[in-house]
Amino acid sequence: MAADKTIAALAALLRRRGVAIEEGRRVVGLVQDEDGLDLRFAGGGALRAQNAVVTAGSWTGRLLPRLAPRLK
Repeated sequence: MAADKTIAALAALLRRRGVAIEEGRRVVGLVQDEDGLDLRFAGGGALRAQNAVVTAGSWTGRLLPRLAPRLK
C-alpha cells in the first residue's frame, strides 16, 4: 500500500470523527496545563486542544526535549 494513500485515508477518517488536522503550519509555542494544550502558530493564530500529535520525525526530541527519553 502506498504511504501517501494510507496517510490520506487516515486523515479523512480522523476528520470525519471531528479531529482538526493543521497541515503546513509552523507551531512556535506549546503550553500544557491540566486541561490540555495551547498551540501558537507562526504568523498568528492559536489552537486549544486536549491532545496533539507531533510529526517532526527525528527532530521531535530536539523540538520537545522533555519527550526525548520516551522516544527511544
